Amino acid sequence: MDAIQNIVLGVIGSLIAAFIFELWRNNSDWFPGPSTPPARFMEPEAEADARTRNRERFKMAVFNGLFYLYTFFLVYQALSLPLVLRVMFSGKPIFLSDARVLGSLLPDVAITNSTVQLSLLLLALVLYVVLLFVVNFVASLLAPAVDKFWAITIFVWRRLQGMLFILLAACIAICSIWLFYPVTLKEALSNFFGVLAIGALFIAAGKR
Repeated sequence: MDAIQNIVLGVIGSLIAAFIFELWRNNSDWFPGPSTPPARFMEPEAEADARTRNRERFKMAVFNGLFYLYTFFLVYQALSLPLVLRVMFSGKPIFLSDARVLGSLLPDVAITNSTVQLSLLLLALVLYVVLLFVVNFVASLLAPAVDKFWAITIFVWRRLQGMLFILLAACIAICSIWLFYPVTLKEALSNFFGVLAIGALFIAAGKR
């Protein structure tokens, strides 16, 4: 499976995950989402008629769904893309058993195997749910400080959670590089930011 197929699988998986998570959030009062910041920061809503409420519910479903979509995509790509890129550039297969520390516990199966890719997608789903609650908890701790500068609206809340997800996705990518590349943790960190810098240069050059 090459990088394009990996990205396509990530997009499809992200769409499915976004639908499931928004359905879950909409039918529960405990599942976190960007449209539900801590109640103490929100102003009470005025009464609305049924059509207005339906429009608002639809807007919030799209609002949450897009958040779940791009944050899950970040987590999945952070987990799998470093491995796919190594296979592409080295021309050699990578096996699960090659993983540092965990390799002895994993089967001798190529990373590019379709079953492994689907397993990574399922792993990303489980990891994402855990990270969603971690991000919600950390964002709640940061909210009082943020509220001193910006009122905590659903947009500020989404932005805060999105930034936390980006940081966590970066940590996952660095760990993925460290596990499957012959580098130290410090080198994995520098490689990650090196790739980001090259990507930023290509984007900047494309805008000229």
